Amino acid sequence: QHPADTRDARAFWRGSCLNHETREGRTEKNKPGKAATPDGSSPWGETTCERDAGNRARMLAASLTAARPDLFDVRCNRVAPPSNFSCVRGGARKEHDAARAAILNAPATITDATWHEPHDYARYRYLVNLPGETSGSYSRNLNHLWATGAVVLLWNAKIVEFYYPALAVAESVGVVDRASAADLLDALNADAAARARLAEGALGI
Repeated sequence: QHPADTRDARAFWRGSCLNHETREGRTEKNKPGKAATPDGSSPWGETTCERDAGNRARMLAASLTAARPDLFDVRCNRVAPPSNFSCVRGGARKEHDAARAAILNAPATITDATWHEPHDYARYRYLVNLPGETSGSYSRNLNHLWATGAVVLLWNAKIVEFYYPALAVAESVGVVDRASAADLLDALNADAAARARLAEGALGI
């Protein structure tokens, strides 16, 4: 374990930031799935926008690195952010547009193709758990985060795993989105006791 005070004070995440609209950025072994129907819906009855719920969350999170690199090390090993936001309403639509623009304007800032071993995660104070690519599906990334001694941050998304109700927000996990993440990290970096409580709570899960 790395001592909490010597850890990198940023929030860390690595994964792909792609979309279900194109095959851009994908390999033969990682295709976007079945082609959409002519009306833009998927063979499972979802629109491309709905299927990209997880990819949109990843895009929003990665854009934080462009805005606050002092707080976020949320980067993508492959970058092709979604552009179909037809299912997003109100102010969230502007937020999505701004996040996509931030990524496209500074792709080198949020791209990292380096492979990171599990022990690399333990160098950070904060670890972000983001939804899976398709429809915000389950991401296996969370499984190994609890034991790292870091503060675990769950992205505020519609996907809910069966054990989420048992998690105590502000005791074992933090919950963040694009609007709240920077404020929470600024507050936690200034409050060692609060950080310690969250890290200890995560170890107890």
